[in-house]
Amino acid sequence: MAIRELVLYIQVIKRRWKPIVGLFLGTMITLVILSIFAPRVYLASAQLQVIAPPPGAVTLYSGFRTGGFRDEIAYTQNTFNEILTGRVVAGRTVEAVDTHLSVEELQERTGVVVESDFIKLTVTGDTPDEAAQLTNGLAAEALAYYGELLARSSGTSTEFISAQLELARQDLDRAQMALMQFKIESKIGSLDDDISQQTSFIRSLRRSRDDAIASNDITKANAYDVLIAQREQELQTLLNLSAQYQALQMAVAQASSTYDYLLDKEAEAKITENQTRNVSFIQVVEPASPPHRSTSTFSKAILVLGGVLSLVLGVTVAFIWEYMETSRVWSEETNSDFLPERQPARVN
Repeated sequence: MAIRELVLYIQVIKRRWKPIVGLFLGTMITLVILSIFAPRVYLASAQLQVIAPPPGAVTLYSGFRTGGFRDEIAYTQNTFNEILTGRVVAGRTVEAVDTHLSVEELQERTGVVVESDFIKLTVTGDTPDEAAQLTNGLAAEALAYYGELLARSSGTSTEFISAQLELARQDLDRAQMALMQFKIESKIGSLDDDISQQTSFIRSLRRSRDDAIASNDITKANAYDVLIAQREQELQTLLNLSAQYQALQMAVAQASSTYDYLLDKEAEAKITENQTRNVSFIQVVEPASPPHRSTSTFSKAILVLGGVLSLVLGVTVAFIWEYMETSRVWSEETNSDFLPERQPARVN
């Protein structure tokens, strides 16, 4: 049954081929004429390469990188592609380049294709120079904007580290002031040196007292005993200060260590921020140059679609025509069957 119907359809198409061919030829001729007179545009392309994953933000504590090298490159490509085709970069490019295009028109004329580690950026312009300028301008603005986005995290880290550095500096100043005040009140310079000097002086006095006793000079020996007792008392006072002195020294050392650590981190954060802002891991390996040939704005896909639709419409018209013709013939034959036969006229 299906084969029989197919044969009938083919027969209908053979009988009604004229509207099918007519619609197809008319549509194709119209589309070809439109394509000939369609505006011409110029396509320029630039090629960028992701040569390394983006640097991580500066952290206060050491850690390990997560994810593979290829995963980081793929993530960077996807993020950068969204920026290339985004409205912000298109708006900046329109302002930077002398063009009559709107932001929406530039977005429609922008194409991005990822090929391995490379990103191919294409932009169409009304003139060769405009196409090249728009392509290169779009790439430059995208790199700058991407760098700004990445630098925000580094900038936040820098601000946080700077704030912590200021607090550490204040702690260091307080620790040093407390140590200095302790030295002034205790009338000491370096406690260790003072204790060492006092110990050496007591030994010297004892030797002198022993010499006086050996010389049978009791008066002089007694004087040395008085001096030795005074010095030993002073030494004991110094020794009693050792615990507090060491605690103050430790506080200064710890505050100084924290301050130096944060100072290094601040310098590292600033370097990272500047490096991130430059987006050195994405490079334009082939900048766009003015194209020599133009392309039509009339897409070949429209020709194919128009041809297919014209054939479908032609076949539909053919079947409708066949149906109407068949219905008319069938109606005439039916009416003729029901008409009464004419009686012969009487002859008087």
